[in-house]
Amino acid sequence: MAIFHTCVVNYNEPQIGRALVRVLEKNRAEIVDPKGQHCCGMPALDSGRIEDAIEHFRANVELLLPYVREGFDIVVPEPTCGMMLKKEYADYLQGDEHERAVEVSKRVYDLSEYLVKLNSEGRLNRDFEVPVGKVAYHRPCHLKYQAIGHKSSNCSGLPAPK
Repeated sequence: MAIFHTCVVNYNEPQIGRALVRVLEKNRAEIVDPKGQHCCGMPALDSGRIEDAIEHFRANVELLLPYVREGFDIVVPEPTCGMMLKKEYADYLQGDEHERAVEVSKRVYDLSEYLVKLNSEGRLNRDFEVPVGKVAYHRPCHLKYQAIGHKSSNCSGLPAPK
């Protein structure tokens, strides 16, 4: 699986990226870090700089497409960037670029969504040294928009940790 590490991880919260790697390594995921990632484009899009945003979209699709075609999933630790890769790129790009954006989007997962996928495949490592206990969770708006916000918080269907 390939990590789309996001500007939040790169510039503000690197511990999120380190935790993501630890969780994926615990689950024996093959991890690659595509070099040359651009911002997802949301800041440019949000401020009305559409052409700047589209340049980010194009660059990221072209970077990630070979990984998707090699069979890698793209895991994103931040909901806004995941939303951009999954939904917005295909809405803004046209023609062949649209088709490539759709191809990439089909393999993009929010981290929590990816862990639910691993669990459904019987591959989630739930061996914890410390009991998980109760966890407060805020469902981000951009996960709600992707219709996966509740999936990541509803773990009642998961088997109890060993």
